[in-house]
Amino acid sequence: MEKIILQFVRGEIDFGAFYREYCRDEAIIRCLEDTVTELGKRGIPVTYDAVFRADMDGEGDVQRDGESHAEVVVPSKHFPTVRSRIDFFMNSDCSLVMKRAEIYDLIFSIIAALEPETAYYRKYSEDFRFFLRAVPEYAAGGEAACDYIEREIVAKIPRGLSEAKRVKLCREMIRQNFHIEGNKYPRWVQSAEWPMSGGAPARYLGAEREGDLVRYHFEDVLTGERIAVEQIA
Repeated sequence: MEKIILQFVRGEIDFGAFYREYCRDEAIIRCLEDTVTELGKRGIPVTYDAVFRADMDGEGDVQRDGESHAEVVVPSKHFPTVRSRIDFFMNSDCSLVMKRAEIYDLIFSIIAALEPETAYYRKYSEDFRFFLRAVPEYAAGGEAACDYIEREIVAKIPRGLSEAKRVKLCREMIRQNFHIEGNKYPRWVQSAEWPMSGGAPARYLGAEREGDLVRYHFEDVLTGERIAVEQIA
C-alpha cells in the first residue's frame, strides 16, 4: 500500500496534499484499483456508503449490498472504478467540503476492507454535516459560492463554541456576507446558483417570471454591474 494513502486515511496529511500527489503520481490510483481487484479475488467486497449518490449508470459496475443497501464497487477491465469516482466528484459542481467527504469515504472504504481495524478520520464527514446544517438552501449551491462560504465564513467560526452557536453564527455571517436584508433572498426553482463577482457574493435584487422561465437579478456590490441567473421551473 502506498504510504501517502495510509497517511491520508489516518488524517496525517490533509486532502489538498493528498490530491496534489494523486494528480502527480499514477502509482496512487493504480494501488487503489489493484487493491479493489485483489479484494474481489479474495471474496471481500468494498462497500461504499456514499454521502452523495453519483449517477454512474453506463459508466461502471456498481451493485447494491442486499442487506445494507450500501454500494459495492465491482472492478471492471473496461472501467477504472476508483479513478472514475474520484474524477466524477472533483469535476462535479458541488462544494469542496462535499468532495473531500466523498473521496475520503471512498478511499477509507477500500483500506477498511483490507484492514478492518482501520480507524475512521471523522473530520471530513463532520465538516460536511455541519455545512448541511449551517448553510441555508438559498446560498448552498454552486461550487464557487459554497467554497467561499467554507473559506471566508465557516473557517473563521471558533471551533470551541457549541455546535448550536456555531450554526447560528454561520447563518448570521452568511446573511451579512450575502447582503441579505429581511427575507429578501432568491427562492430558487432549481438548486441555488448564487453568482460570485470579484470573488465575493453579488447582491440579490429580485426576480421575475415569464412562463416557466425565472430570471434572478443580482449586482456586483463594488461596480454595480448587473448579473442575471436564469432557471426553468
